[in-house]
Amino acid sequence: MSHTTAQLFVLVTLAPALAATDASWSWSKLADGPWAAREGLMAVNTPSGIVMAGGRTTFGGFAAHDVWRTINGSSWEELPKAPFKPRAYHAMFYHGGCVLVMGGQTVSFIGNPFYNDVWRSCDDGKSWESLGNAPWTTRAGIAFTSFNGKMLIAGGCYGSSIGKGRKFLNDVWSSEDGSAWEQLTPNASWSVRSGARLVAFGNRLLIIAGEIGFTPETQLGDVWTSDTGKEWTLLAPSPAFSKRSGHGVVVVRDMLFLIAGWHDNKCLHDLWTSSDGTAWTMRSNTTWGCAADSCGKFDFWPVVSADGAAILTLGGSNAYTTFGKLWADTWSVPVPALSAY
Repeated sequence: MSHTTAQLFVLVTLAPALAATDASWSWSKLADGPWAAREGLMAVNTPSGIVMAGGRTTFGGFAAHDVWRTINGSSWEELPKAPFKPRAYHAMFYHGGCVLVMGGQTVSFIGNPFYNDVWRSCDDGKSWESLGNAPWTTRAGIAFTSFNGKMLIAGGCYGSSIGKGRKFLNDVWSSEDGSAWEQLTPNASWSVRSGARLVAFGNRLLIIAGEIGFTPETQLGDVWTSDTGKEWTLLAPSPAFSKRSGHGVVVVRDMLFLIAGWHDNKCLHDLWTSSDGTAWTMRSNTTWGCAADSCGKFDFWPVVSADGAAILTLGGSNAYTTFGKLWADTWSVPVPALSAY
């Protein structure tokens, strides 16, 4: 991040190099709340701290449009409620000096619960302006990242809130400003999916795992790569980590980190790294100090601290059905020195 935020997230110093498969990564709980427990929330780093918006609360029964900010992960400040409709599983960027929120879904069994509207805040979440509706299909479970000066979204789902009416996508779109959009491909080489994770890794894109439904047999585990977002190549059909959705993926100092998620009716607590997207190594199976399905998580959101020294996670779910146990916690883990890899 090229922000003037030297004071932000001086949470930890760079940890000593850990052994290649050391399972003792030391997670620290920074806060419980004050925001309500939720899943499908999104958050970004800004010059004034991490800004978090939306998610699904109250056992997954209601969507939110509250906005919160923290400079250290421990103390949270509630900002004015956003004027956009409550939503979860949306896309959220910090791009061009502004926070952008787009797409997502509410909880409704009548009408279309999915969105394709775009909103922008250029004061780090305090006030918002509408940029109208994007030309892409309404959707949630969007894979998204910034790449070569543009915002990219990929895949997602639409149709019904739950059940067989859900439809899945594999298109890719890009925009410089959130108003004008270009379709890079209507059908990427990777199969339709939601809940995938899209990251910029060096000079290329990676899309990792996802789902085509909330059942064990519909989880995906493949990794695809692209130089442009238009043409895609299969990088790893069956990587070492299990198939999953609702996972976290971040890039820290040229290393991919994949965290937890949902697989085979289990809420995971593992952490994997890769230097190329093909070969993956499990570094820990006790994320959040957790070694059991009962404290594993999915549909949380990971953020890298502004100084690159730590990974934070916010919220998440431990439900085995659409509605169930949610978390309101903020956790942090120091990122080991590169010699650990």
